[in-house]
Amino acid sequence: MRTTLQQLGLLILPIFAFAQYGVLDTSFDLDGKKYFGFATPNDYGEFVLVQPDNKIIVGGRSSLTGGALSFSLARLNSSGSFDSSFGTSGKVTTSYGTEGFEAISGALQQDGKIVVAGNSFTNASLGYSQIAVVRYNANGSLDTTFDSDGLVFTQIPTSNEDFAKAVKIQPDGKIVVGIQTKVNSNLDFALLRYNSDGSLDTTFDSDGIVRTISPKTEAVYDIAIQNDGKIVAVGYQSNANDDIYVARYLPDGSLDASFGSSGFFKYDFASNHNYATAVAIASDTKIVIGGRYQNGAIFSSFVARLNSNGTFDTSFDLDGIVIQTTDETISDVLVQSDNKIITAGTSNGKFGVWKLNTSGVFESTFGNSGKVETVVNINTCFANSVALQPDSKIVVVGSTYGSPFTKYGVVRYTNDVPLSTNSSFAGKAEIYPNPSTGNFNIQIDENSIGSKCTIYNLLGQKIKDFELKSTTTNQTVNKGIYLLEIEKEGNKTTKKLMVN
Repeated sequence: MRTTLQQLGLLILPIFAFAQYGVLDTSFDLDGKKYFGFATPNDYGEFVLVQPDNKIIVGGRSSLTGGALSFSLARLNSSGSFDSSFGTSGKVTTSYGTEGFEAISGALQQDGKIVVAGNSFTNASLGYSQIAVVRYNANGSLDTTFDSDGLVFTQIPTSNEDFAKAVKIQPDGKIVVGIQTKVNSNLDFALLRYNSDGSLDTTFDSDGIVRTISPKTEAVYDIAIQNDGKIVAVGYQSNANDDIYVARYLPDGSLDASFGSSGFFKYDFASNHNYATAVAIASDTKIVIGGRYQNGAIFSSFVARLNSNGTFDTSFDLDGIVIQTTDETISDVLVQSDNKIITAGTSNGKFGVWKLNTSGVFESTFGNSGKVETVVNINTCFANSVALQPDSKIVVVGSTYGSPFTKYGVVRYTNDVPLSTNSSFAGKAEIYPNPSTGNFNIQIDENSIGSKCTIYNLLGQKIKDFELKSTTTNQTVNKGIYLLEIEKEGNKTTKKLMVN
């Protein structure tokens, strides 16, 4: 790959080129690890979000007395202590009904509100469930501007078994939920899209619900939204075995015929059970997929990269897929601004984190030859979600299975991200003040007027783009670290911006 931000990445040198990363960050809760619960018998960490101020939101489900489940969230300061400005002493639990209420995935809005998707069981003994979407204010209280009470429930017509697997926020504030829905004996891929007030978006397949029906079982595990608004859903299709299955949808909810075969990509590499469990979009629009496959008596992991048209990217490990054979699985994946890949999952009963470069080779400066294993406490633990802080540190959340109870486990690792800059831009381009408190200026010479400026965060996600119409342009962004790409007539420069 030699496009956009990776080109920038090749020009950008790490501040500490020979440092070893992927070690526990001892500035987080003294030893890099935190283990806690919600005063309930069992608590399961499912997702992690990082705010621009480096505060960490973790969420999942907690079992109440009697066994019913509730949504649970906590917010941690960057030091690992509980944030007392969130909920009660840094924690929030939300219950609904008597059958159970579990949080599976979360997303952070630009205004700081927190959207959580999960399941509300209508008959737990039969496995009947409907989709639950809850929105919280930044202080952890329910947001009553979201369907009047902060909670929205959706049942797919003709289905009694609907299960949320992932939630993402579009740049326009609309909320997309990837789900599994079941009619008769088959699961199907399905998507829901909500307006910011919690109502279903009727511009999305006319009723806000997209369901891809086939005679086979297809189950969604994760979704991602491209910068062009297209939605990628990954999971598996059940044939004689289970195959990796990927679908891409246009912004209106219809299948994207330019992707794969009529909107689908399917692959079976082990002649056995294969599951795509996580997806992320690189800055060059390539699609990174993590997952697991049955390898004899164990499950092992893989990372694949697809071109935007739904074919394997053969510049990634020669054939587009990196396959491991040890006892490890992948639950989540992210792509840095330099297009390096970080995955989180379980390795030999421990938290497992990988880092691969853009060619599919494990990063030698990260952990032990590109891999890290961490025991959160003395018992078996499973990592479910990974996020990157604005300062580049890696945060992982999961569950630690102890005796007698299961609790949340949160771990933070050191990490390097390209932050220095080098320019191939003929004109003048400067940013001041830098560091800033959020408001800054971009100054260029007169020959560079008309340049396009694009601001990316460290995940390679585009924050905004605009034309530089004069020699000085004023802009504002939230706290964090950013890369500003300035381009005119194919010539580009990249500048680092730090906002405190």
